[in-house]
Amino acid sequence: MFECLIGWPPFCAEEPHDTYRKIIDWPRHLHFPPDQQLGEDAEHFVRSLVCDAPNRIGRVQGAQELKMHPFFRGVNWESLRKIRAPFEPKLASNVDTQYFPIDEIPQVDHSAQLRAQTEAAMGGDEATLSLPFIGYTYKRFDAFRG
Repeated sequence: MFECLIGWPPFCAEEPHDTYRKIIDWPRHLHFPPDQQLGEDAEHFVRSLVCDAPNRIGRVQGAQELKMHPFFRGVNWESLRKIRAPFEPKLASNVDTQYFPIDEIPQVDHSAQLRAQTEAAMGGDEATLSLPFIGYTYKRFDAFRG
């Protein structure tokens, strides 16, 4: 919900481990940017979601409790699925991504480095043959065969 309202995740970090630490220490890291005008109901709703479990919205009455929050005042939940969407994408196929933003992510080729490390560890041509299987573990479960 924070990301939908603000535009970026609340605990975003460069490294997954740093993101994890921010989530664990959420009281110190949950900040609402002062230049974003959310409104009291929106901020209260997000804070009701991102809090200690005993205080979390929905803990007592489930989804009904969320629907009753003032942030959703005016939403007719009974007819919500009958309302036509303001924008309906026209997809060319199931894998059409034309409506997603195109961000150029630099691709770094680590294959030469991996090959060198693998050859050093295994020695010779065996490393080249097993390169496509780095990170893949195969286990044979003969006990399950009939």
